[in-house]
Amino acid sequence: MHIFGFGLPDAKRKPNVNNNQSASKKIDQKSVQKFLQDFSKRLTNVRSQNKVEQHYNTLVETMYQWKNNDITLEPVADLLKTPFINDAQKSYYIGDIHGDLNHLLLSLTQSGLATIDDPPIAFFDVNKDQKISFELAQNMSSEDLKRLLPIPNLTFNKDCDAEVIVLGDILDRGEYMDQCLHILLDLARQEKIVSPDSNKLKIVFGDHELYGFTLKLFFTPSYNLDPGYRGPLPNNSNEIFGLFSPQHSINKTSVSLNKAFQEGLIRYTWIGSHGECCTHSTFTETFIKDMLVTAKPVSKFLSSINMSFNSKNSFPKIFKSIEKGGAGVDRSKFEDYCNELLQGNNNNISPFVNMLNQTFVWLAKNVNTNKQKILTHPMLNASSPIWSRAKGLHHGNDSDWLKIPGVIGHTDSKEGHIQCLNDRQGTNVIFDVDVGASGWYREDGKSRARLIMLENGMISHQRIKGEDV
Repeated sequence: MHIFGFGLPDAKRKPNVNNNQSASKKIDQKSVQKFLQDFSKRLTNVRSQNKVEQHYNTLVETMYQWKNNDITLEPVADLLKTPFINDAQKSYYIGDIHGDLNHLLLSLTQSGLATIDDPPIAFFDVNKDQKISFELAQNMSSEDLKRLLPIPNLTFNKDCDAEVIVLGDILDRGEYMDQCLHILLDLARQEKIVSPDSNKLKIVFGDHELYGFTLKLFFTPSYNLDPGYRGPLPNNSNEIFGLFSPQHSINKTSVSLNKAFQEGLIRYTWIGSHGECCTHSTFTETFIKDMLVTAKPVSKFLSSINMSFNSKNSFPKIFKSIEKGGAGVDRSKFEDYCNELLQGNNNNISPFVNMLNQTFVWLAKNVNTNKQKILTHPMLNASSPIWSRAKGLHHGNDSDWLKIPGVIGHTDSKEGHIQCLNDRQGTNVIFDVDVGASGWYREDGKSRARLIMLENGMISHQRIKGEDV
């Protein structure tokens, strides 16, 4: 059976598979499927038993297809030359995933960052944020099983010679958004244990991860809806919260996300090993100016904190608390870095990014006590790097975005692509990658998994050979 619209042809390149068997008796595919069928029947709050069983059966078939088959890659675009000069490092970029499991598995396995274990299915305890082995789950009570979410069973490879950068928008739209999120968080935690000083897996915050700050979003967590659904949120909140079972809950996802923000597993932005700035979308002049002054709209923000704003040197209380150590940021240096960026000087982009990430952690830690203030912070508003497409980047107006060399996602392409965005002088500085959510964007629901690699100053774009295009 070919899962998600593509078959895996004759072998040339094998997925990374870990054949070490922890149990004395090998667990075969039929045993895994039988356990998951029984597992789904023991869950509560299930409105459509057949849909749940199909959901898990497809997951098992997909993972065994990846484990047992070889794949061949072929180029799908011309090589793009970059200004990134660190040729020693090989980097892989994962565009907006949106629950596209095949897209995520392709990048994780082909980069060598993760290996597929045997059996290729494990579980994730959504209450404790930890992976549970298949063998252990087999001996758990029905009540304990209600906390578990079936996920692909992957192990972080500390010997990987590449870095993998996830450009945000892991959630929503795709059927396996829960699995995609918890795979990444589990691998990031594995890396901290086996290689605490490395950052081979870099996960960037996207607008569809805003659930870590609030549940009141206009997005549709549509793993319970038909592929291609773009309508408004259902009126009945039960259609959003408590999907399938207690494991499929955006409430629990929100808690996991906020914890990941605080741990630094998901960061506001990353500097890649080539010196490229990796954000969900681009930095804009408006965003930098907002960070220097206050959030937009000014009147709404100032009203929420009951203060007046009389001059450019009067910073709102939220920034004063940051200055006094709330985020550990040296405010005077931060202002210097902002002004340098506005003048076109990128020399201090790394310390600037570090300060943004410190502030991001501070926002995550304080959201429950300062939600109204936090949600109007410049780092979460329309001019920020999580939303800035709305400022005209993809609509013919580049007057607001800063020319900081980097790689971004958050495009409005429906076909999966990679492109180079030029600055006003025609210099290639920003590379736009958005190749996930393929089943979401295509009417036939078929996958359009892509592999993006940067090596020797060139970006290549590949797909699985034989994939329907």
